[in-house]
Parts: sequence; C-alpha cells; structure tokens
Amino acid sequence: MEIKEITEKKNLVFERREIEATVVSDSSPSNKETLTELAKKLSTPEDSIKIKGIHGEFGTTTFKVTANVYKSKEDKDKIEKKTKKEIEAEKKAIEEAKKAAQEAKKKAEEEKKAAEEAEKQAAEKPAEEKTPEENKSE
Repeated sequence: MEIKEITEKKNLVFERREIEATVVSDSSPSNKETLTELAKKLSTPEDSIKIKGIHGEFGTTTFKVTANVYKSKEDKDKIEKKTKKEIEAEKKAIEEAKKAAQEAKKKAEEEKKAAEEAEKQAAEKPAEEKTPEENKSE
C-alpha cells in the first residue's frame, strides 16, 4: 500500500484537518492499514485520526481515502460519533483490563498466603534443631 497524493483542508470550526488521499494498493486496504500509513505520512498519532471512508472504482488499484485529523484524541472523541463496533471494542477492552486486574490481585493474594505459610513453618521449626550433617561438622 502506498499513499500517492494528499490534499488537506483546514476546518477551523471543528479544529481539524480534512484529508483526501489517493492510495495505490493491490487489494482493498483495511481501515487499520490505512490508518497506520496516514499516521506515518502525517506524523500524527493514530488515535487522533478518524477514517471517514475508503472508496475504490471497479477494476482499478487506486482508492480515495477521506479522513479527519484532530489535534488530540480528546478533540476527536468530542466531535466524532463512535460507531457500534468502536463502542463494543472499548467495552471489551475495559472488561479484559478488569479481568486481568482481578487475576493479578488473586495471584498476589495467593503469593502472600504462600509466603505467610512458609514463615509459619519456619517459625514452628526450632532454630536449635540441626541436620545430621551439621552435627558431624562440629
């Protein structure tokens, strides 16, 4: 995938840059692939770019990409409406983060219990008690 030309128009009302780019690719480029290429070309973070559409004509390898580039992710979130897929992906990511945090907490508790048990066992053993090998060395 290669980005050939980019036309840029500033929209001061929404504080964004509206981009129209021509992309040459053997197959239809995915949103993710196009997003990473645009971010590299425009030197901006991926989370501040919103791809509006990727349009191609039958039988050609050129595609017209329209996108909006914001100053920050917060500006993008304020203005752009999220799609159902984006909302579901965010919910899934939050749930996975919660599960990972719970698993880490459980693991820490188990390690703490194991350490306490090891201390108890060490405390129950008399310090004076020596193994037969230690007795021979004296």
